[in-house]
Amino acid sequence: TSTTRTIPIDPIFDIQKTTASQYKTHDPLKIKFSFVNDRFLTPWLTITDGRGHYIHNIYFTFLYSGHHIKRVKVDTDYHPRENLKVPPKHINLIYHWEAEVDTDNQLGFTALIIFTSIGGWIASVLSVASYENLKNVKNPTSYRQG
Repeated sequence: TSTTRTIPIDPIFDIQKTTASQYKTHDPLKIKFSFVNDRFLTPWLTITDGRGHYIHNIYFTFLYSGHHIKRVKVDTDYHPRENLKVPPKHINLIYHWEAEVDTDNQLGFTALIIFTSIGGWIASVLSVASYENLKNVKNPTSYRQG
């Protein structure tokens, strides 16, 4: 029989945190997480396979830009001792937040610096060239007509 149960474990935005969630079962158990009103769903994670293998930690990495979550990554590791006779008292839910660097802003800033540098260099070369041309021009009033 499949049952669905919702347990609130809301992570706080940009706060690194570990939360313990309890369960007591020897039966196979899977869990799925949803974030931002089902916008980000994790795959089904096996909490226990019913044969003594139990999940130890679930790691959530939230990638965000500004005040918006852009992506959620999930990773797990299982209890180091295999074939436990008694289920662990809890699972660690570990939240990690990473700011996503907006590459368009970086690219735009880099392009601005490059074009400004090239433009300044070209303006310097043209200024020196026009100064040299002015030095080489003879004074038109010094010519005599013949």
